[in-house]
Amino acid sequence: MAEEEEIDYTNVNWEEVEGELEALECIFPEEYKCTAEKPYKFELIINSNSDKDQNHLKMKLIVEVPHNYPEEDIPFLRVKSLTPEYLNNAHLDQYECEIRNLAREALSDKNPCLFDIAEHLREQICTINDKVLDVFNGIMAEKAEAAKAEVKGMVFSSNEHLNYTPVNKETFGAWCVGFLEELKIKEMKEKSD
Repeated sequence: MAEEEEIDYTNVNWEEVEGELEALECIFPEEYKCTAEKPYKFELIINSNSDKDQNHLKMKLIVEVPHNYPEEDIPFLRVKSLTPEYLNNAHLDQYECEIRNLAREALSDKNPCLFDIAEHLREQICTINDKVLDVFNGIMAEKAEAAKAEVKGMVFSSNEHLNYTPVNKETFGAWCVGFLEELKIKEMKEKSD
């Protein structure tokens, strides 16, 4: 088993990496967290929407920057879902493949790629978030319309999935008429007996 090459990090020029990380910190001040320096490791929360009420999807990008990035190696990249009810392992696998491909393309030109990776992930979950919001807003609009109709006494709720008759003004009135008829029939029967 070959021993790993011992790297003297004090002789590594981190200037380009530090500039890229400072830019990320400025762009994502609340989402960026440096977890180690020289070699650098950081985490970046990727939100699908800047409005907290509309932000239903989140993921964490975990990055370890090698000493020879971006000239020779791509960073170690991992994506973790912070909303597993929407982002499953299939999504994460797909995103990790996509961002590694972005990093390899940038490596061929020796270009920094960390912001491009973060932006790519944000765009991907924004698309999913928009779909989730469309469905959510549709459901909320239906509920608001149903509530409005109930208040007006026009429509009570959809009865198609009920195994009982809901009680409202109309159904109670119909029941009363039927019940009174049954009582009259019963009384007449008792009188004749």
